[in-house]
Amino acid sequence: MQLLKQHSGLCLLYSAAMVLDTSPERLIELIGHDGLDQPWLPEDSRQVAHTPDEIQDCCLALGKCLYPISAYPFSTPEKGRISPRPIWSQEMAIQRFESHIHGQRGILIGTTMNNVGHAVAWDGESIYDPRGQCYSLKDSESFILLREAMILGIKSVKTIL
Repeated sequence: MQLLKQHSGLCLLYSAAMVLDTSPERLIELIGHDGLDQPWLPEDSRQVAHTPDEIQDCCLALGKCLYPISAYPFSTPEKGRISPRPIWSQEMAIQRFESHIHGQRGILIGTTMNNVGHAVAWDGESIYDPRGQCYSLKDSESFILLREAMILGIKSVKTIL
């Protein structure tokens, strides 16, 4: 996997490009916009960046798919309960997550220490952060709190788009 350094706010796009061994420009071409401006939306609802669904569409167009793995699965809250209940202990959830992503390529999603959403590429052993650095999963705790993984797979069914 080759480390690509992102332009501001495009971490998901650059992480996907690294995982798919393609260029951010190719993904922008498939998506139809650069993620920096979406003039078809009302001014107050424009977002900067791309969505996981747009990245999934790119993967499908390239004969691949992404499947989600939650780092900390929760059950639906019971009536009268304010917050969801974790399915496993934190230790078990981390062990499960790490075993599912080990050896698999994908995109890891979470938040930075400044509580900003962030995505990084994962080659099955190391993190490729589009902010311009590589580090281990263990060292990631200093940079990002992981929430989920989108693991790369092969598309096995024909989709109609």
